[in-house]
Amino acid sequence: MDLAKLIPVYYFEFIFRFSFFPGLKDMPSLSGINTGPNIGNDVFYSGTVGAAREGTLFEIPSIAFSVGSSKNPNYEEVAEVSLKIVNAVAVKGLPKGVFLNVNIPTIPKNQIKGFLLTKQGRSAYKEEIVKYLSPSKEEYYWIGGEEALLEECQPGTDYTAIKEGFVSITPIKLDLTDYYAIEKLDEENFISEILRF
Repeated sequence: MDLAKLIPVYYFEFIFRFSFFPGLKDMPSLSGINTGPNIGNDVFYSGTVGAAREGTLFEIPSIAFSVGSSKNPNYEEVAEVSLKIVNAVAVKGLPKGVFLNVNIPTIPKNQIKGFLLTKQGRSAYKEEIVKYLSPSKEEYYWIGGEEALLEECQPGTDYTAIKEGFVSITPIKLDLTDYYAIEKLDEENFISEILRF
């Protein structure tokens, strides 16, 4: 695969509206490498994950890449590990409406224990909102706080994979509908209850 042909995910809408690259849907789109983890609920706030989601909306196989910690990642090694996943997606593709959220542990490449398909776990940060002052004296807020990869989490999650030295590959669907909840609310006549008010 020719990596020079990969188009940054942020340009999708512009490119599709003007049809500059007719073969674009055949190439995986990449977002990242983000300078910190995007695991658990982070996927709802992440621009890196959002960019991969955007590619998937255009039916392009998309992958969001992040490092497991912002502390001293070796981006050359992370890119080498990432390329293995890109090549697999280029050959195998992805299910329709699904993109991959990949987190690579910040350890030497030869210490990575392998690749795991994972489910979404907990966030990698101690939950806090911090207020900062920009150089231009404007206040802004940063959600996240300090990285906290020392706590326990369920087996099979993105959080646990990173903590244990594995590359976490979490397939994420565009459809966030909770179909079980629809059935449950329907069984409990939820709509009828709304109509009573």
